[in-house]
Amino acid sequence: MDLANLDFGKNPEITAVMAVIHPITGEEMFQEDGTPVTVTLLGMESSIAKRVTKARAQKQLNKRNQKVDLDEAREFTISLQAKLITASQGLQENGQDLDLTDHATSVDVLTRYSWLREQIDEFITDRANFYKA
Repeated sequence: MDLANLDFGKNPEITAVMAVIHPITGEEMFQEDGTPVTVTLLGMESSIAKRVTKARAQKQLNKRNQKVDLDEAREFTISLQAKLITASQGLQENGQDLDLTDHATSVDVLTRYSWLREQIDEFITDRANFYKA
């Protein structure tokens, strides 16, 4: 096996479209016109993800003797996920379209809707969503 074929750093800015799954039924969600509800994301190999996680690691090193703050870790995860969103389609709240490419909007939505945050986390950490065998 030639490892060069598995060099994910060659093209780290690949995006992938995640179908949003209903948190109760487990079925893919669709808009009224039949269009899938989706979020387009960068993966954890992207330059954004690497830059943000490196900054967090450096911050943690500077606080060596302090306990891990779970609220801070949650906020970090939400902010990172929000930065990895490049497009969204079909998500609404109270009849209003949501633009998850707006960082403040995506942070707010991901803070309140943990089921969506969990789906994004699972999606972005699975390289198979971004690279083909």
